[in-house]
Amino acid sequence: MDHALWQGIIFFLLFIPSIAFHEYGHAQAAYWLGDDTAKREGRLTLNPIVHIDPIGTIAVPLFSIFFISGFALFGWAKPVPFDKRNLRYPRRDDLLITLAGPGANFLLAFVAMLSLHFIDPMGQLYGFVRGFVMLNVFLGVFNLITIIPPLDGYRVVAAIFNLPESVIYRGGFVWPILLLLLINLPPYRELLGFIVGMVTYILSLITFVPV
Repeated sequence: MDHALWQGIIFFLLFIPSIAFHEYGHAQAAYWLGDDTAKREGRLTLNPIVHIDPIGTIAVPLFSIFFISGFALFGWAKPVPFDKRNLRYPRRDDLLITLAGPGANFLLAFVAMLSLHFIDPMGQLYGFVRGFVMLNVFLGVFNLITIIPPLDGYRVVAAIFNLPESVIYRGGFVWPILLLLLINLPPYRELLGFIVGMVTYILSLITFVPV
């Protein structure tokens, strides 16, 4: 099997728990801020099955791996539901709930990077964990800077400017197509790579792990 393809499959297997933790971050933040909608609907869990979106979690990442040269793994899960009416400060808390998803990925990357202190740097596991770090940094950055529904970048803008949630659902299959086009634009990929590199470098300084 082609090395790049094999690497893509491994990253896809790591992507599933990473995206589940991302959604758990949204759900937990909503619960802490006073809304139990996600908990009542079974989304306050690390079980990846309940967070999977057939398009964003399965189809788009696999399409990226198998059909895009020099694959760029990206995707999303089912949005965590929450009711703004249960939040004390709806606009502020909406923003905090949105930021909790990428924050969860950055937390995973931080913990994984710390674990490298206890892993043989010459072994395969070290490279595996480094890949997990990079994947979660990528997911956090990608979700934040991409202002296309249903990603968190759009939700941040929507929370700040009080935009309607319905925009996410009206787009249908337009949003995945736009995402595929965007991720393959060289300027965007360079910007994404630069920010991922900067965040990874900051994590390495904090954890004392060389990049």
